[in-house]
Amino acid sequence: MKNLLTLVLVFSTFLTYAQEKLTVVNNWTVTKDLELVTISQRTVNVSDEKNGIFKEYVQYKFKNKTNKQVFINWDFELKYSNSDKVHTNSGELYRATVLQPNQDFIPTYNLSNQKSFFVFNKFLKSTTNVQLEYANFKNLSVKTL
Repeated sequence: MKNLLTLVLVFSTFLTYAQEKLTVVNNWTVTKDLELVTISQRTVNVSDEKNGIFKEYVQYKFKNKTNKQVFINWDFELKYSNSDKVHTNSGELYRATVLQPNQDFIPTYNLSNQKSFFVFNKFLKSTTNVQLEYANFKNLSVKTL
């Protein structure tokens, strides 16, 4: 009986949490083609129908072009249409990852440690007019390990 109650509790908890669905909007386009790494981007929609939340993000893909591990790090520099400010907080917008030899790293939105590789673009189905004007890779550093 105890196991059944636990199972029901876990299942009902799962159903009440947001279930976000990612839909690809367009194909990959190369953003940066460096000696060691190629960075590409595409637009994706993330919908949480249960909670009525619909957003568009820029998703990045990182391709290691070498037979060695590569360490890549940068600060995102973001500019949104509703603000004169360029967001460059190096602590909050700092990103880094290690790419394995010849790895194509495509971050997964539903994994919390990979969600930071997505950049918010705009709200969908909303009256809010916030939209990403640009996202730059500031202080981009790529080196083999």
